[in-house]
Amino acid sequence: MGTTNPTNNTRIINAAGHYTYLGGSILSKDVREAVSDAAGRWVNLFELQKEVSGKLAKITGSDGGIVTSGAYSSLVIATDISIKIWKEKQNNMSSKPEVLIQKPHVTKYAEAFRVPGSELKIIERTQSDSQLNKYISENVVAIAYVLTPKSHEFDLDECVSAGRTYGIPVIVDAAVVDPPVLGIKKLLEYSPSFIAVSGGKGFNGPSNSGILLFKKEFEERTINTAFPNYGVARGMKVGKEQVAGLLKAIEISASCDQNVMIKEWRDKCNLLMQKLSGVQNVECLIRDRWDLNFPQPISRLVIKINTPVGGEVAGFVFEESRKLNPPIYLRNPSDSIAEKNQLIIDPRSLTIDEIDEVATAIRKLIGEYHKH
Repeated sequence: MGTTNPTNNTRIINAAGHYTYLGGSILSKDVREAVSDAAGRWVNLFELQKEVSGKLAKITGSDGGIVTSGAYSSLVIATDISIKIWKEKQNNMSSKPEVLIQKPHVTKYAEAFRVPGSELKIIERTQSDSQLNKYISENVVAIAYVLTPKSHEFDLDECVSAGRTYGIPVIVDAAVVDPPVLGIKKLLEYSPSFIAVSGGKGFNGPSNSGILLFKKEFEERTINTAFPNYGVARGMKVGKEQVAGLLKAIEISASCDQNVMIKEWRDKCNLLMQKLSGVQNVECLIRDRWDLNFPQPISRLVIKINTPVGGEVAGFVFEESRKLNPPIYLRNPSDSIAEKNQLIIDPRSLTIDEIDEVATAIRKLIGEYHKH
């Protein structure tokens, strides 16, 4: 959806999706009002987090949850709790705690697992019948599973099973899950220990917010670790405004028909594909299930430029579209695992009115490249 930069009033057309550097999300009127109302009140944050836990349990079907300053901080808190549990069981405190993570899941956000003092134990499946269990040592404090466009070597069911066998928490990084309520309910079927979700992506809540859902056995530890407690979460401050705004956004998301939302995404892709029809050497296709290692029904439009210099054309359009007035941001190909000759459109952040502007700009820029 079109956004405005508060420093220079430049309107931005966001065809990339819920990127944090573009502001994460656009808050609805109801969410903005919830934030504003909270800003004018005093509140006991300890009591608020307990109240939040009950509300998140009711909405998501989890045992409970807290509001954090983002999915990254949720991962930090879950890892910190896992380390504390491990330390209580250890006799040899000189060993270094490790978070088990498969190689395809080591994203730029994996640093969150290191923040509380653990190391990453990066593993690969060396043979098709290799079992996850063989990689678990006495130093492993948690098993990480990350929703990412990359593949997986050990699926979520294997990870949870191994965690259950060895009494090790399983932490799911589900920051990008969308539609979030639908995705969370499916993840809960696997019964992981923790699920971290961004507040500023699928939920369209404040960008500086997130949630950490937990199983009942971790409830007391989580609430006693979360802000405003002292410890690792103290530097990840959560204001009453973030809590109120995110809860309202979650309530709105839960009340929406998820299937209608999914259809709207596809309809936008269809409309844009129609507007790009007839462009020479351009082929459009809709990917209805963006195959993360935990598939999600997010439609995206793939624009393939089928010429020997298709990669150069796509790169030119990607870069030059940001220099337009208003600038148009397309999805980062490296994040989408796209081929070099492809452009990716995420419809979730686009309004219907902006689709014509995006199509016109892409047509024009492809033409400009060939003129050069």
